[in-house]
Amino acid sequence: MKKIVLFSVLSLVAWVLTLCGCREKGLQNVRGEVKSVNVHKDTLISMTVNVNEAGDTLLFYLSDARFQQGIMMPKDSVIVDYIDRRDSLKALVVTVLPKTRLLEDVKPTDTLLTAPMRQNVEKAEPVPAAPATPEKK
Repeated sequence: MKKIVLFSVLSLVAWVLTLCGCREKGLQNVRGEVKSVNVHKDTLISMTVNVNEAGDTLLFYLSDARFQQGIMMPKDSVIVDYIDRRDSLKALVVTVLPKTRLLEDVKPTDTLLTAPMRQNVEKAEPVPAAPATPEKK
């Protein structure tokens, strides 16, 4: 009787450990620069991200990804929250980091080169309606 109970408990523990060992790893994140984005028509398929200066890249699949602060383009800095699958990396949240803008000082002596507005804008004449055509029987 004791052997049956002991065997049942050990079998149950082994079964539980086996199921827990197959669980996906938790959510991970990485910061990097977008190298390329794979697009088909209007659907984002995947993106390649450089993760360090040595040139190591990761390929993320974007099928169920959510985007924060816009859509990434090549050479954008991003933070990717992803799940590591056995054969691929699935991006869940892609945060695009804003770039610093280059501002140029405009001196008061500089002239703006723009086309002047026309003062006398003519009103468009209405287009005459097409003549009615008789129906053929």
